Amino acid sequence: MAEEKKFYMTKYYGSNHMWKYDIEEDIYECESCKEFEYVCDIHSEFAWDEEVDTIDFIAELLRDQGWEYFSAGGYGGWDNSPQNSNIKEMTGENLKAILFCYQTSMTVSIDNFDTVSKGYIEVRLSHHDRPMGETMYIVQEKDLDSEDEWQDPQNHAINRVMEIKET
Repeated sequence: MAEEKKFYMTKYYGSNHMWKYDIEEDIYECESCKEFEYVCDIHSEFAWDEEVDTIDFIAELLRDQGWEYFSAGGYGGWDNSPQNSNIKEMTGENLKAILFCYQTSMTVSIDNFDTVSKGYIEVRLSHHDRPMGETMYIVQEKDLDSEDEWQDPQNHAINRVMEIKET
């Protein structure tokens, strides 16, 4: 029997705005950063680069777990309507586009990666239309062509996760 690979991340919290400045780490010798305890505009570009590197790392870990392809869906937006992406190749760029899917300031959290081996990840997204957050599911797909087999494309990810949770 093949040994199950361990997923080495436990949590992820990301943002495309308002990076908290950690005085203890003191990574920036910037008085603005220190004074307001948030990364200033000048240094936010560096903080975003670190965010992108983390997302690239998550995509790499997922590929190591056999996640070559994925789709994502959930109830989202201002009207809480069901939505689903098409199937995408697991790359950092594609994962970043899904995690930060709205053209607004967002925070993204994944409380655990325990379900990676089951074929899905639960993501919490917060933005100005849904400050309390919305749930999105990222689900593993077998190939780029399996989209044609979906019974209910708009609810595909939601339905897949509910099926997995029932077993």
